[in-house]
Amino acid sequence: MLQVRVSVDINAPPETVWHVLTDFPAHNARNPHIRHLSGALAPGRRVRVVSRVLPGVWLVFHPKLTVVAPPRELCWTGGAYLIPGLFDTQHRFLVELLDDVRTRFTQQEQFTGLLSPVLGPIAVAVARRGFKTMNAALKARIEALKERR
Repeated sequence: MLQVRVSVDINAPPETVWHVLTDFPAHNARNPHIRHLSGALAPGRRVRVVSRVLPGVWLVFHPKLTVVAPPRELCWTGGAYLIPGLFDTQHRFLVELLDDVRTRFTQQEQFTGLLSPVLGPIAVAVARRGFKTMNAALKARIEALKERR
């Protein structure tokens, strides 16, 4: 199993981070990694995700939400080729209270399946880059909202 994990500390409470993360219409316009995210926010439901994997290259997939635990965790599972066990992913968004004014936001993804030894290292590199850009954009958006208040 291969895994990537990228965190950022945000100057805001977990509820604010969760609200901005799950406000899909507003989130879509400001996210450099996940360009589109839509669907019902409930365990067992599928969401539509359009993710930038390389400049000019977008991946559309429909993972199943497995955990929706506001304001702490959002998790989905899916497979790039829609054949279970070939190349599967589990993506977690974790929101952790650090102190009265800061929250740690983490994205974590695990890659498993028959093709993970071949595709996994590439997927980890692409995910790490995407997670860093998304986390930075989320932090900037949340902290800019806080300054306007």
